[in-house]
Amino acid sequence: MGGSTRRTGASRLQLFGCCLPGRASVGGAGGSDGRSAGDRFSENDGGQNPRSITNAAPAGGPVAAAEATASDAKDYDYDIVIYGGSFPGTAAAIMAASVNPTARILLINPQSGLGSIGTVGGQNYMDIRNWAADPHKAQWGFRSYVTMGTYDRIFRQTGQAYNTDETAALLQQMVSEHPNVTVWHQTDVLAVETAGGQQSQGWEKSQGQAQGQAQGQGQGESKGPGQGDGSGMEQTAAPASTHSAVKIVSITVQGVRRDPRSGYVLFDPSSPVRRVRGQVFIDASDTGRLTRLSGHFQGTLGREDSGDRRFMVNTLMFLVRGVDKEKLLSIIRSPNGDWRGTLDQDGTLLFWGGWAATDPYTGAPAIMKFNESSPRFHLKAANVAQNGTGTDEYWVNMLLVFNVDPRLEEKDRGTDRFPEPVNQDPNVPPWSLDEAWVQARRVLTTPEFLAALRSFPAFERVELVPDKDGLPKVGEMMYIREALHSSLDPDVVSPDNYALTAEEVALAGVGPNDGADRGNYAHRIGLSFYQQDSNGYIKWKQWSGWSPVGEPLPLGQEPKNPVYLPYEVMTTPAIANLLVPNGSANASRWAWSELRVIPNLTVVGDAAGVAAGLAVKDGWAEQVGQATDAQIASVQTALRQLGARLDK
Repeated sequence: MGGSTRRTGASRLQLFGCCLPGRASVGGAGGSDGRSAGDRFSENDGGQNPRSITNAAPAGGPVAAAEATASDAKDYDYDIVIYGGSFPGTAAAIMAASVNPTARILLINPQSGLGSIGTVGGQNYMDIRNWAADPHKAQWGFRSYVTMGTYDRIFRQTGQAYNTDETAALLQQMVSEHPNVTVWHQTDVLAVETAGGQQSQGWEKSQGQAQGQAQGQGQGESKGPGQGDGSGMEQTAAPASTHSAVKIVSITVQGVRRDPRSGYVLFDPSSPVRRVRGQVFIDASDTGRLTRLSGHFQGTLGREDSGDRRFMVNTLMFLVRGVDKEKLLSIIRSPNGDWRGTLDQDGTLLFWGGWAATDPYTGAPAIMKFNESSPRFHLKAANVAQNGTGTDEYWVNMLLVFNVDPRLEEKDRGTDRFPEPVNQDPNVPPWSLDEAWVQARRVLTTPEFLAALRSFPAFERVELVPDKDGLPKVGEMMYIREALHSSLDPDVVSPDNYALTAEEVALAGVGPNDGADRGNYAHRIGLSFYQQDSNGYIKWKQWSGWSPVGEPLPLGQEPKNPVYLPYEVMTTPAIANLLVPNGSANASRWAWSELRVIPNLTVVGDAAGVAAGLAVKDGWAEQVGQATDAQIASVQTALRQLGARLDK
């Protein structure tokens, strides 16, 4: 779908974030595409494998104090290194340990507890979607989702809504069942070391695949090996541009903490600097930080494949109490009520709505005033979930924050880790994640926000739950909806240049022989199913004030069936030993709008863990991102044995 553009040679070098073999590039943030021109310091070891250490020239503040000791970092050796304590990161650790109980596995988590957005971030309301046409409901126990494996284990204990602290503890307990997994909390990446590798081929969509998938539909293409007639037996993909794939050798990490004065999360200069070597690396972070800091990110930013360099809007989750539960339940029961909701399996209340209250023309005056007055903030129709059964506290997903660049973190400012902002919007200059967190929490304390919040039905007497310092209790991180999109061909920007495309998601079939996703069948590692859920990118000035810009679905319809997820969705062709099951997945921005919810990403995390565990055990660790048909088949077998669902 859509057109494509081909990058120039100069742009391709910037896209990879690196220099030519044997040549060094040192410098600060720069480059017209928003990536640092000095993302790598390269040193030739005299052989054919130039090594690169990202961010070798830090400057200023606590970061500099920490990095000044980087040369004295203590070395650690692991087989599998997972960065990101998200649900997919946790699933990857569990599955890797399950298939390879002797592998040394390290899970590095920047936050205080496992679960990322879904626990410490306050997003305790799982986005799941029932597949009404599921022919195997009885086989799977009439689950309301197709995302089996680790997610199913979690759901059976938490339900769709849950207490965030208890769920973080559950994830920790699930990981602790595997003694070969070590977890480092509140630890983040300072630098990434890579070594030059062998030639890498991206995959182009072949003519035969395009015809096979478009048959009877008039549109849609497929990609990758294992396509053709839809049987999954043919390997007809044509090689795209050929580039040199590197491998990650090690990452350097250090502890982080929130600075009480600024509110920013910074590197802790009193924390030891550690260098971690590994065979397989998994970037399960919400930001794609490890992928980006490798200096070899190949792909696009936000909605760049649609022509605009912006990221999907962020949210700061906050905790309230004082909801009028009796009134709320009455509204939910009313056929025309402004809230819809349900009780979870354990009695936890979750509800969604507020459409009438937030209507831009006829909504509550205080909400309209709040929304129209700011190009940065916006109150949307809300998702709300009780923070566990029996409590009067609810996490609220309502406050949108526009033009937040998830690559920007204040602990990197003044170093070459801090890239140029994604755009130069004069009305809402891009904020870092830290600045967005600080400013959004500040907005919560304003009279205008409180008046708008209390304009939602049954919220007339709510109050913000305070933390130990008397400030609003919020998620410890932003709810990041989008970051990087790894792609297939580094020279092309096109909605079709990804392992998972919008066509495959929207026009997925009911089985292996139909639908736009039929070409993914041979390499499938799971199923993904949800709406194509984009929360917007920008607000424009209208006659009455600032208003979000809506977007039509690219194919005019929501997905009706789950999509086969190909192995390649968790790979980035430029790095041979890296898997990317989360914020830098190989999916177009519209495909990502379905894939991005936690149940779907946990499926990809399962596959990444299984692939990593088997690759280390069977000797293909350095090629885990470029697996053969036989290796992918072994991953599929192991996933089934561990309870994953690969078939419709």
